[in-house]
Formats: sequence, C-alpha cells, structure tokens
Amino acid sequence: MNSFKSATGQPQVATASRFRFDIQGLRAVAVVAVFLEHLTGWPRGGFAGVDVFFVISGYLITGMLYRQLHATGRISFRRFYVARVRRIVPAAATVLLITLLGAWWIFGRGRFIATAWDALWAGVFTANWSFAIAGTDYFAAGLPVSPLQHFWSLSVEEQFYLVWPWLLIAGFICSARLAPGSAKAQKRWIVAIVGVVVMVSFAASLIETRVSPTWAYFSTYSRAWELGIGALVALAWGAGIVLHRVARAVLLYSGLAGLVASFLVLAPDSSFPAPGALLPTLSTAAVIVAGSNAGTPSARVLTNPVAQYLGKISYSLYLWHFPLIVFAQVFPGANVLRTVLVAIASLGFAVLSFHFVEEPLRRLDLGKTVNRLRKSGRFGEKRASAALAIGLLLCLNVVLYQASSSHLAARSIPVAQQASEPTTATDTASESSDEQVAESAASILREELSEALKADSWESVEPSVDEVLANAEATFTEPEIAECVAHEPYSVEKCTWGNQQGSRTVVLAGNSHSVGMAAPLRAIFEKRPEWRFVVASKTGCPFVDPGGSDADVAVASECADRSSTVVDIANEYSADLLVLVGVDPGAEKKLAELSSATQTVVITPPPYDIDIRECYSGLTGPSACVSTPHEFFGDVERQVSSRAGARLISSESWFCVRGKCPPLAGSLLTKHDNIHVTGSFAARLQPVIEESLIAKGVLDVVGE
Repeated sequence: MNSFKSATGQPQVATASRFRFDIQGLRAVAVVAVFLEHLTGWPRGGFAGVDVFFVISGYLITGMLYRQLHATGRISFRRFYVARVRRIVPAAATVLLITLLGAWWIFGRGRFIATAWDALWAGVFTANWSFAIAGTDYFAAGLPVSPLQHFWSLSVEEQFYLVWPWLLIAGFICSARLAPGSAKAQKRWIVAIVGVVVMVSFAASLIETRVSPTWAYFSTYSRAWELGIGALVALAWGAGIVLHRVARAVLLYSGLAGLVASFLVLAPDSSFPAPGALLPTLSTAAVIVAGSNAGTPSARVLTNPVAQYLGKISYSLYLWHFPLIVFAQVFPGANVLRTVLVAIASLGFAVLSFHFVEEPLRRLDLGKTVNRLRKSGRFGEKRASAALAIGLLLCLNVVLYQASSSHLAARSIPVAQQASEPTTATDTASESSDEQVAESAASILREELSEALKADSWESVEPSVDEVLANAEATFTEPEIAECVAHEPYSVEKCTWGNQQGSRTVVLAGNSHSVGMAAPLRAIFEKRPEWRFVVASKTGCPFVDPGGSDADVAVASECADRSSTVVDIANEYSADLLVLVGVDPGAEKKLAELSSATQTVVITPPPYDIDIRECYSGLTGPSACVSTPHEFFGDVERQVSSRAGARLISSESWFCVRGKCPPLAGSLLTKHDNIHVTGSFAARLQPVIEESLIAKGVLDVVGE
C-alpha cells in the first residue's frame, strides 16, 4: 500500500438555509473510493477521495465563517474551535485508543512502539509532518504501513483551520478599506485575496511535487489550495445562485464523470498533488456549484438513501477502515473471505462509532452537563476536570516515554556486543567452513530451510525477532564496513582488508545488498593470504551505466560516480575478480570498461519477501511469513551477466526451498525487512557463498 488517506471531520452539510443532500452523497462517493482502494487495490486512484473531502471541507467551513463574519463583523473563535473539537476529537480519540490496544495485542514490540509514536503525533494533529519526515529517510522508506497513517489528512485540515479564520478576517478588513460601503465589491476583494492564496499554494505544490514528492503529498502548504478551491466556491457561488437547468446538468454530470475518471486513471506514481489533484478537486467543485440553486435536484447516485447514510458515517468509516485493514494483513492468506470480513468489520465499527461516540458527544451540551454533575455532588470545580485531563495526558506521555526508552535501550544493547556478535558468528563459520563444504554447505542449509517451513512458533529464534528488528541497522553489517560504505569521499585505503600487498584483488560493489554480504565475503578472502579484498559498495546505489538506454533515468549522479569509481579501482589494481550484488539494467555497458583480465560474478539480491515487520505477530507463527520468489526474480541479473559474459550466482536457494521462502533457517531470522539479510544469517551463509564461488571456478579451495 503505497497510497494514503483519511476521511476528515466535516460540519453539517448545510448552507445558511438548506441541507445539501448532494454534498452528503459526495462524501459517500469519496469514502467508498478510498475504502475500496485500500481494501482491494481498486480503483487505483481511489486515494483521490481525500481531495474530494478537502474541497467539501473548504466549501462548508468557509461558507459558515463568512456568513458569521458578514452578519456580525467578527468570528467567534471559541465557538469555532470548540465545534471543531466536538466534531473531530471524540471519534478520533476512540480510534487512536483502540488502535493502540490492537497494536499491542497483534504487533511485535518494535512495531507497537512505532504505532504508539504515530498515535502521539496524530493526537496533536501533526501526523502529516511525522510521515513526511519518515518518508525522506532511506532506511525508513520501507517501513511497514502504520495503522494510523490515514490521520495525515486530518492533521492537514486542522493545521489549515488554525490559520484560515484569521486570514478571512484579514481579508475582510482589507476589503472594507479597499471598497468601503459596497458589500459586493468587498466580497470580490475577499475572493481575489483567497484566489491569490490558492494560486500561491498551487505553485508551491507544483514545485514541491517535482522536487520532493513525499513532502508535497503530506505538506499543508502543498495541500492548502485544495481546501482553497472549496473556499472560492463558497465565496463566489454562495446560496441563492441561479443557474440555467442545462448549465446545472452539464456541471453536475461532467463533475461526476471527472470524479470517476480520477479514481480510474490516477495512480500512486502520478504527479500528485500538483497537478494530479486538479481533476478530482475541480470535478468536486463543479458538482457543488451545480447544486447551489435552491430546490435543485441532484443525481440519484448522490441522493439515494444508501449514499446519504454512507455520507453521514463517512468520518467514522474513514477512521476505522484503515487500522482494520492493516491489522488483517498480519494474518496469512489474502482471500475473498478475509476481504469481506474486514469490510463488514469496518462498517460495523463505523456505525457503532457514529451512533454511540461521534453524534452523542458532538451534541452534548458540556455546560449543562457540568452544572448537573456539580449540583449532584459528583463533580467538583472546573479545575478538577482540567486536572484530570492533564493527568491523563501526562500518563500517556509517561507510557510513551517508557516504551520509547525501552526501545532505545534494546537498540543500544551494548555496542561492544553488537560489534562483536557478527564477528563471532563469522569466525565460527570460518572455523567450520572446511567441514561444511565437505558435507555440502548448500545441502545443510536446504535442510534448515525445510525444517523452518514446519516451524509453528517464534520461540526458537535466537536472538529473538524483537531483538533483531530493534537492532537491524546496527547489526546489518560490521561497524567498520558500515562506516566505509557510508563515508564520503570514498577512501579505497580505508575500505581494503586482507593482504594489502596481496598478489590478487577482489572488488565488491553494488547497493545495500552487497553491504549485507560484505562481512562473509571478507571472511572468505581473508583466509586466503594472496587476496586483497576491496569494498567499493555504496548504500542505495546499484552498479549502473547511466548513459545506457536501459538504465534507470532517475538514478542519481552520485550512483553513476560510484560505478565509475568501481571500474577505476578494478583497472588500477588489475583486479582478478569483481563481485556485484545489486545491478541496474544496462550495467553491462559499464562492465565493458573493465580490463579483460577481470572476471565478474553477479549475485542476485535476496528474494523479495513478505516484510517480517508486517507479518510477525504473537498471534501467528513463522508460517504467516512464508513467501514465494517473485516471478521476475533475478531477471535483471541474468540479463546483465549474459550480456557481459559474467558468472551468475542465484541466491534463491540460500533463502528458499521448493519454491517457498521461510523467514527462518535454523534459529536465525533470515531478513530484517522484506529483502535485506540479517547480519547473523549473512555470517551463516559464509560457507554457502564460498562453495558457490568455488563451483563457479573463480575461487580455489583453501590449501590448494
């Protein structure tokens, strides 16, 4: 699920004089599109439903504020924000609490703590910034989907409404000075001011979408223009506008057609939010304008009883559906029954939440309730309630702090221990490698994988899954190798091991997959005194030829530079062997620059699996994380090695047996996400890798 959204809270669908059944129906259309896309993956552009909500919200809130401002000359901020709290907080707080409980019950320790932090960000309406920050980090980019990720749009709206009423007041004051005594002229000035805000936000969104798509998607600045479109409609097309019947029909049905097209045509890789969101936002605006005439009938798809009820519960449905979908993914077997059960559960929770939480608390008269409780002797002074609220918030923060401290403590398990564990495992593998090769290291590993397919609990994993996931980055490879591949500028002296004056040289290159294999490869060549082992890998940078027609045009220039550095090092040292783990299409063109004396071995990265962080749960066993290799697994490596005349080693048999890939081998976890090998299992692979290199004829048996 690489698309995200949230149904945000809305005020009553009414103008100054009438209820807008068409807007209620628009909510239903939006929430159904999002729900289906998250649940089934269809329609692929269903995430655009959030843009529909933004326009509706901007229209209703701005209309309400302007009518108040026009009638009284002021805005009651207290009433406005109290109304927002009543509308938004009860259902949102309930979902946050239940989701936290569900995460504690279903997820592993690390993912629960991450969810708790997401809940804290969401609870203070800053979830969008939290997810934007996480999305810009290379290592965090592959994190499992948070069950609270959909709260980002709720945060965008509430941040927007912290500023919007003040902007309207400023516009009202400016318009009164620019056009004193003329209400129509003043309104035109306000429309012009809001229009400028919309254009500036849209321009910023266009730039941000190209420069940093993740930030553009989550940023309030990049999304403000969508709410602004709704505001423009409210100011320029208020209640009482008279449109010809034909014009209304054209707007209505072209708007509905535009929404359908948005849901079917847009995709996660579209330029979004700008200009991609123009189609759903302008289409929504067209439908709203079409229904502006008093007594105007609307399309039956919007006004039928089902659409009206779904629109009524859309906020609750939107809040509940995403956590339930994410929780369901922990359990194995994506099937129709599970999809139906999640759909039923989402609707059930939404209905209960709407009727027993959202509506009762929104309509609750807090003043009268407090007075009744006070008179009955069951409630003290107002400060007692404030103290209680503050106390609960403090308790929540203490719990989150303790959880995060435990998490950090687990991550900082004695650094010396972290540094030594992979080395110890490697040394152990080195000492026994001769014996294992004699017994066929591959057959021993195959037996371990076969046994892992039968495992029914996580108890045998050592270190535990929680420990591995908490320390994944620290134990991914040995500290000195990690420092080498992350250091800029690159230093070949710092990244060379074995015999510095050795007569033979091997160069390792590629992306993070080669980094994961660096420790066992180093151990293999350090046993052979004639070899010099050079690590020229760079995290995030596959070996590429950016000038090749098949190369990824989006490859960063620094990756191209590193590939050139690899070739230069290999030629300077007259390298005997180049080992590549992580290549891009067309890399054979770069390999053609190597000296003819250099042999090349291309190793496929581990098969792309179910993410252990998503499938691991105390409620399920290792079988929930068994996967199968992707149908295109190894295609790029086969293509590059065939064209370059390189030797190919497939890693599939290191992780899979009989077409199934368990998350374990013996007592070791094989990967710490969906594709990166753990440090301990990489050490376990040393004799298997050594055996493969010998079989390919590029390495001699020790002692020969």
